[in-house]
Amino acid sequence: MPLKFNMKINSINCKKCQAPLGILGNTTRSKNLICQYCGTVMDFKNNFKALYSFNHVQQNSRLTIGQNINYQGIPFTIVAYINYANGDNHFIVYNVYSATHGYAKIIDKDKELIFYRTTHYLPNKNLWMLKQNEEFISNEIKFSIKSFEFCEVYYAAGNLLENTQQGKRSKHAFAYCKKTKQWFYSEHSRNAVNYYVGKEFVTDEL
Repeated sequence: MPLKFNMKINSINCKKCQAPLGILGNTTRSKNLICQYCGTVMDFKNNFKALYSFNHVQQNSRLTIGQNINYQGIPFTIVAYINYANGDNHFIVYNVYSATHGYAKIIDKDKELIFYRTTHYLPNKNLWMLKQNEEFISNEIKFSIKSFEFCEVYYAAGNLLENTQQGKRSKHAFAYCKKTKQWFYSEHSRNAVNYYVGKEFVTDEL
């Protein structure tokens, strides 16, 4: 079922399948627009020139591009997502955007939805030197490593702030604090390491 977009939001037709695509999020920072219907990757900075297409097109996900959500009273819109895979293990990272609060992430992993915001409180240890269940501290909160994921991009869709491609590899660390019920997430790519803290996302806020 095609998504309906606010008429005030700019839109284009996919350069390959001609499906209508809403341009959501911060367009000044955007790099790739990926059609959620046929998987065609378009260059945001070059008149949406079609670059290539994903081999896998995922039509079904728990959340959808253009869907509005509310988190702690703040309205966000889902603008993109990336499906990461390592063998049979998959998880999805959704990029969400608020005109007043910027970007955040919702990660769908192990049947849980966690809402993450960027943190500038760095861990007191190098996460990538730790092992599962070992601990570190960020912002005076003690987290325990739950898992490391060394995976590749399986599929992506929507308006992304980064250039991506099928098979692009990255490292992900997930940790948890049982006392505060907070999660800590780090994404390590070739060019940068980013850190986030989050809590379980209640689906009633959708």
